[in-house]
Amino acid sequence: ITKIYEDAIRAAHAGEAVRSVLGRDGRALLLDRGLGPERFSFERGRLFVIGAGKAAAPMAAAAEEIFGGLIADGVVCVKDGHTQPLSVVGQREASHPVPDARGESAAREILSIASSAGKDDLILALFSGGASALLPLPAGGITLEEKRRVTDLLLASGAPICGINCVRKHLSSIKGGLLARAAFPARSV
Repeated sequence: ITKIYEDAIRAAHAGEAVRSVLGRDGRALLLDRGLGPERFSFERGRLFVIGAGKAAAPMAAAAEEIFGGLIADGVVCVKDGHTQPLSVVGQREASHPVPDARGESAAREILSIASSAGKDDLILALFSGGASALLPLPAGGITLEEKRRVTDLLLASGAPICGINCVRKHLSSIKGGLLARAAFPARSV
C-alpha cells in the first residue's frame, strides 16, 4: 500500500506530469497527449516559457531539464513560498488567493514576453491551479484594489472557484484568451 501511495504522489507531481508529456527532438518540442507525439519546431525561432500557478515552479524546472539552454527567456509566477531552484526561467512570487501588486507586475512581464514573440517562435505555457489569482492584470478602467475587493467578496460568499475565475476573466487584460492573442503570431503550447 505504501508503494501505491508513493507512486500516486510521484505521478501527481507537476514536474513529473510535465516530464511525462513533453520531450525534445533537436529544436522541436514533442507533446504526447496519449495519441503519439505532436511536433512543434522552433528551428528558426526562439523558445519562451511562461506560466503561473502554485505548481508553476516544478513545471518550469521540468521544462528546463528538457530544453536547457534552448530557452530564450521565461517567467513564471508562483504563490509565496512555492519557488524552487531554476537556472533560466525567472520566478516571481505573489499573493494567493487575493491578488496583489506583485502579481500584477508579473502578469505585465509575462504579457510582455508573449508579445515579443514572433512567427517563428514557440511559447511553452505552464499553468496550474492558482494562476487566476497570481496574474491579476485588471482590464481598462478597473483598479487592482477593485479586483481585490471583488475577490474578497466572492471568497466570502462561498462561490465555487470556477465562478470566481469566470468573474476574474471578465475583469482581466490577460485572461480569457487575451494572453494567447498577445502571443500571436507565435505558436503556443
